[in-house]
Amino acid sequence: MRMHLRLCLLILFIIAIQNSLLGISSLNSGQREKNFNDRQLEDEMSASALDTASSYLVFSETYSQDDGNYFACRNGLGLLALFGISQVTLFANGVPFHLEFLGSNQVVPVGEQPSESYTNYFIGNDSSKWKVDVPDYSCIKYRNLYQGIDLIYMFHEGHLKYDFIVNPHADPSVICFRYSNADCVRIEGTDIVVIRSIYEIRDTGLVAYQKLLANEIQCSFNIDTENRIGIILGRYDSTVQLIIDPTYLAYCTYLGGTRDDIGYDIAVEDGYMYIVGETWSTDYPTYNSFQSTFKGSSDCFVTKIDRDGKSVVFSTLIGGTDTATKYAHYDVGYSIAVEDGFPIYLWLHLFC
Repeated sequence: MRMHLRLCLLILFIIAIQNSLLGISSLNSGQREKNFNDRQLEDEMSASALDTASSYLVFSETYSQDDGNYFACRNGLGLLALFGISQVTLFANGVPFHLEFLGSNQVVPVGEQPSESYTNYFIGNDSSKWKVDVPDYSCIKYRNLYQGIDLIYMFHEGHLKYDFIVNPHADPSVICFRYSNADCVRIEGTDIVVIRSIYEIRDTGLVAYQKLLANEIQCSFNIDTENRIGIILGRYDSTVQLIIDPTYLAYCTYLGGTRDDIGYDIAVEDGYMYIVGETWSTDYPTYNSFQSTFKGSSDCFVTKIDRDGKSVVFSTLIGGTDTATKYAHYDVGYSIAVEDGFPIYLWLHLFC
């Protein structure tokens, strides 16, 4: 039991250092008592317990609202999103995507549908600042984000999703949002694809319907020249509540070797991602390559990643050594542009 206590304290200490917004979720008192009676406490965490924690989706009130965030969306102890006053920050592998609702009312989110868990914050060594039994929720709502329109965040099949609830006689054409720190935003089919560095999130599966009438409304995303996103709707009965219903999906791709790797530029063309940069890794991943052997103090790399982020189309190094002195030099790729898949235009700084 003493070893178990040390392990828990160490976990709490690490969590507090990494992110003061994260707490420890646990079941309510009735569920705790049931679990205590059902099984004997063990000194070591089992793999099944870790799997359960990592798949547990919940909205928790944040430890402090000093930074403007009122709720955190967690997957176990992993941070998926933060919710502030009429703004949301989504995370893909720790990389933030800032979502702002343009022209909206300034609305503080509220929790709805309390879950069977709560969050404890044991942060710092001043026990008077600890917070316990902070309720968790299954969804959160921005009431009247736009006049007559609510925004609700919830979970569906393991994904974070959101609904705009357009109440009778409200005007959905005023809905307008933007990912303010994205490198690229585009429409791909019925999806909005948002890219920052080598990470991507999608607004996908957009539908609109009226429950009372059991009908589906034609709808699509629209982007203007300033990356402001709106929703175009077909004809519907404005006297009946309308639900606009997309889902977030995200993928992130790890790219690199065992030493330092820096991506300086990214190009997206037809859903493919092209990355150029500089690597110090002798084992930088290469595939279908022009040059597979690391030759410099650093080499330039060019990598093409498939549309779904799950495979590499090609990845090559570019660099070498001084032919006269045989000294290795620093070779860097700073910029990349693509036209119809090929040719690929590069701005390189080579000393070979």
